Amino acid sequence: MNKNKPKKQHVLSIGLLAASSLLGTITHAAAGEPITLKSADLEVLLDQNFPQVISYSHLKTGAQIHGQSEKLTQFLLNEKLYTAKVNLVKGASSDKLATYKLTFPDADNLSMDAQISLDGSILTFKLKNIKEGKGFKLTSVEIPNHGMISVHSKQAGAEVSSAIIHTDQSKKKDTFLKVTPQVKEEKRSAAYAIVNTNKLAATLVNNSAYDIDKDDRHAAPNANDAAIDKDYKGPVDKAIKLGNGRVRIAVDNKENRGNASLSSGQWTYRALNSKVTTDELWTKVIITGDRNGDQQIDWQDGAIAFRDIMDVHDKKGLTPKRVAQRIAFNFGSHAGEPFLRTLDNVKRVHYATDGLGQFVVLKGYQSEGHDSAHPDYAGNVGIRQGGVDELNFLIDTSAKWGAEIGVHINCQEAYPEAKTFEDAMVFKDRRGWDWIDFSYIMNHRWDITSGAFEKRISDMKKELPGLDFIYMDVYWGDGWLAQEMARILDRNDIGITTEFPSMLEHASTWSHWSTDVTYGPNTRRGINSHIIRFIRNHEKDTYLRHPLIGHAELGDFETWQGRTDFNQFLGKLYSAALPSKYLQHHQILKWTEDEVQLSGDVKITKDGDKPRQIFKKGLKVLDGGTYLLPWDPTKETKLYHWSPEGGKSTWEIPASWKTKTVKLYELSHTGRTLVADLPVADGKITIEAKAKTPYVVYQTEAPALPKPNWGEGQPIKDPGFWDSSLANWKVEAEKDVVSVETDDHVRTALVYKASKKPATVSQTIALEPGTYSASVWVEVDKKGRKASLTATPEGGDASTTWTDSSPLENTVKNSHWNRTRTQIMRTVFDVPAGKDKVTLALKVDAGDSRVMFDNIRVQKTVRSEKEGYDYYQNFENIDEGWFPFVKGPAGGVEDPRTHLSELNAPYTNKGWNDQKIDDTLGGNWSLKCHRERSSGKKGDTVLLYRTIPQSLRFESGKKYEVSFDYQNVYSGEYEFVIGADEKGESKELKTLPLNEAHETKRFTVTLEPKEGQDLWIGVNRIKSESKHKDVDFVLDNLGVKTLK
Repeated sequence: MNKNKPKKQHVLSIGLLAASSLLGTITHAAAGEPITLKSADLEVLLDQNFPQVISYSHLKTGAQIHGQSEKLTQFLLNEKLYTAKVNLVKGASSDKLATYKLTFPDADNLSMDAQISLDGSILTFKLKNIKEGKGFKLTSVEIPNHGMISVHSKQAGAEVSSAIIHTDQSKKKDTFLKVTPQVKEEKRSAAYAIVNTNKLAATLVNNSAYDIDKDDRHAAPNANDAAIDKDYKGPVDKAIKLGNGRVRIAVDNKENRGNASLSSGQWTYRALNSKVTTDELWTKVIITGDRNGDQQIDWQDGAIAFRDIMDVHDKKGLTPKRVAQRIAFNFGSHAGEPFLRTLDNVKRVHYATDGLGQFVVLKGYQSEGHDSAHPDYAGNVGIRQGGVDELNFLIDTSAKWGAEIGVHINCQEAYPEAKTFEDAMVFKDRRGWDWIDFSYIMNHRWDITSGAFEKRISDMKKELPGLDFIYMDVYWGDGWLAQEMARILDRNDIGITTEFPSMLEHASTWSHWSTDVTYGPNTRRGINSHIIRFIRNHEKDTYLRHPLIGHAELGDFETWQGRTDFNQFLGKLYSAALPSKYLQHHQILKWTEDEVQLSGDVKITKDGDKPRQIFKKGLKVLDGGTYLLPWDPTKETKLYHWSPEGGKSTWEIPASWKTKTVKLYELSHTGRTLVADLPVADGKITIEAKAKTPYVVYQTEAPALPKPNWGEGQPIKDPGFWDSSLANWKVEAEKDVVSVETDDHVRTALVYKASKKPATVSQTIALEPGTYSASVWVEVDKKGRKASLTATPEGGDASTTWTDSSPLENTVKNSHWNRTRTQIMRTVFDVPAGKDKVTLALKVDAGDSRVMFDNIRVQKTVRSEKEGYDYYQNFENIDEGWFPFVKGPAGGVEDPRTHLSELNAPYTNKGWNDQKIDDTLGGNWSLKCHRERSSGKKGDTVLLYRTIPQSLRFESGKKYEVSFDYQNVYSGEYEFVIGADEKGESKELKTLPLNEAHETKRFTVTLEPKEGQDLWIGVNRIKSESKHKDVDFVLDNLGVKTLK
């Protein structure tokens, strides 16, 4: 018999069921004598006077696991002791079922049914059919000292093993206690617990939940356990937080022996303010023998059996397939990673990984991006990111490319700009995260019990029906509230992932802080439990990095934390994620210090300081950082190769590969490139590889990859210039002047080299009649060479915007081109009625300066115009960014605190909650600086934002009047600045104060550019360490008039 193969397990259940629905007979016992349940595996003795287990006997071996021999009479109802009047319902029982009728006279005759049932080796205990009297409302239930399973020191090898949910990587809190006669008496709680002897092991699961945070003010703890304890709010023992009270452990040395028992923690029947109750309160117990074939019984056998009765968190089995994990980021109105660009990146990753599964978190899908307009889960998809239609197109099309798409949401903090915001939602005296706006801590209990959260989730599911999962940001909820939230998400078929690994452990399958090893403190890096990981390694990415099992790592190139390096992303994917995901296809069976055995005949070994090795069916598939991994691990249709150092390595191929040669392909963002046909000798191949370069091996010619159709879902084909052939573009230029170049971050761009003649690259697209904006990112290496974007509608007027310089470094962290001088250029055009063709042209004049274009985009818009002004911007229809302003050097390369602020009266208006100024001055949108900071020493003045030549041009020889509306909380915090770019330098010419203004004021200034000056205007932040907190400045209705 193969002991490694999981056996069918049998369950014994105890529960509350309607007696009237049960049929059968029970073997009659004399008054006071135990009654017996029996299956093919177990004989279980029950007390007939109280629903408790006395013992379990394994029929094949005669070995026993005990229950509770002490006579029990009381329940803990609403945290007070009540004596139960118990009647065994004989007509509703059988040899596999016992039903008890419980009544509590002192609780206004509250009644319930208790049912204990046996199925093979699984026992189930249930409490059901709860009926309350008029004067007693049940909130919680617990059975003190219930002792569902127990062992004692007279049983050889008696031990109790337990785990709590804990994330400090410097401390392990698994407990392994040998039960001896000298054991010290203690009572404690755990999330997982197992008892065993040298004959049997047993464990339990339940739906225990504590109604934590009854004062409704769940706090965000600091990054250590002591801080959690300090900040914890609620009436119950701190030890039960985070699900760590699911199991009660009691250890004593009564009856001249050591004893250890496991009971269920408290059940919540009716949470505070909740309209719903829990229909069944239950516990399941499983009894098992040797499960991993090592001819001994220990906690690991119990852990394997635990999987047969546990709630499966990864219900769709997706975790092992989530190889290419990353975050696509949008922030502060910039939309650096619009939805359809993310779709093109899904295709690039598909090519670079030969189709490995992808897991993409959209941070900032709603409103102005990350951390804005929470908790608008629906009805507020960011228009600058592409809007709801493009988001759905991304979700649906990505699925065809093997990518899951999820969104970052928040139910801890609410922002006044959110359309769902209301006073009842928040604690107005408790501010939360504060970046581009103040947020307020949400009343989580109100949100859950009022139905508000469920409505927002339901609305999101209707609006985004294909959405795969949510990422629950900065979540600190616990107990019943957290479990109910998870149930709501599950009802809507939405997967659950979290920021913090310890939160929502009962439901989450992925944690940001576990996988992003550069983000967050090491005290919250991942769940640090040998026991929990043994049980659930195959279904969760919430653990610490381990020298044997490894660790899936998040790699980013879509501007999260400013990261843009595709090579860095691939490096983490192939060095860490792929080996980890290979192992997650197999369940852990036995784990020692230097070896882990998994299902499927997979083994991991590590000899001292030597690198780890992985074997499958005796074949080595990984040696240190170098591997030849079969994929998928079951079908083994191809083999992935990676080597950190490169060079030659020889590997055995799977026995199922009956071939004399194999094909070796190198992988990149453009797909596969055939390297060689490798001979197979004695079942082995030798690969000579480049360092840190992915390869894939096929038995025969690899199947064709799907065509990328770059730019799918938008009118422009190949807008990011991924296709080096420029097949979708018309090129009119001297030979070798125009090409697609790829930099060391694997960013592609259209590049114009020096030429004696103008060069143009164009594409004709189809658009419905209407007004549109076209934008492109551009960098001119040296001033003087004109680069332009022209839109020419069929039968309409051409519109051109140009620049001949790139004077300002891009310091927007959310920009694909941060730390370069690449900035956006935009033009607006009209497609006449009856026409549908527009030609977009990127033209560069003759010259020796290198010019680069990237990410061309077309969006519907509305012109911003006002009579009497040559230029007018009311910020109502900005496609992306703060046009005509761009971020200055304040804060360095960072996510700014400035954004487009949206009206949501009265919450964004002056006066609400003592707010000093309005967030929006006219219409629905304004440009708001919120608590912006400068950089450098205290008192430094640094440029927040300014115009650039292609966004607002002032010609020499003319005189202009510039004006705008503004409100400002304090004088001396912001100032208007006039500057100029000339002779390769940018300098300030004049600054003017922006004084306190709690009502809208109009600021006016005149400008007269000199010859050779590229004049610009902007706003400075001064006094970077001001004592003021609400340092906000709002600008709107910018107008420019030509005076002469």
